[in-house]
Amino acid sequence: MRFKINLDPKIMKGRVSMGYQECWIIPRSKSDFKTMVNAYQRVKSKGLYENFTCNAQPLSVVCLKQQVAGINAGTPIMWTCGERFASNINGVFGKELPWHCRLKFIPIENVIQAQNGLFDGINFNSKKASENQYLTRYDMDSYVEMIVKKSEKER
Repeated sequence: MRFKINLDPKIMKGRVSMGYQECWIIPRSKSDFKTMVNAYQRVKSKGLYENFTCNAQPLSVVCLKQQVAGINAGTPIMWTCGERFASNINGVFGKELPWHCRLKFIPIENVIQAQNGLFDGINFNSKKASENQYLTRYDMDSYVEMIVKKSEKER
């Protein structure tokens, strides 16, 4: 049996739309970002992204080279992809993020509108970092691996 979905604006007015959403998660501080990375590792190790307990998964880390959309250069950002309703702390980190972390979620549409050419030359399908004049993009798991290796060397 096939279902016909009626997206008539008169009928849909006032209803919450479901669907796919990409967001940038902006931490208040670099220590909050480190806490976000640790929470991501715990959620991933528990399989909560695979079993859809957490419906928005961080897939990239972005480090800004210059101010974009009111976000200062040097700010580390997580880029999440997933269900529109899950673009919040629980949807991304479940119960793994401590209460003291303050995060701001910005839909990717707002970021794109702020700067033309923002993603020119960025390879979203690569495990290797790619960069342009505005930002450097890292694959999330590659970034975590890089951070772990760096902390092991510092010991």
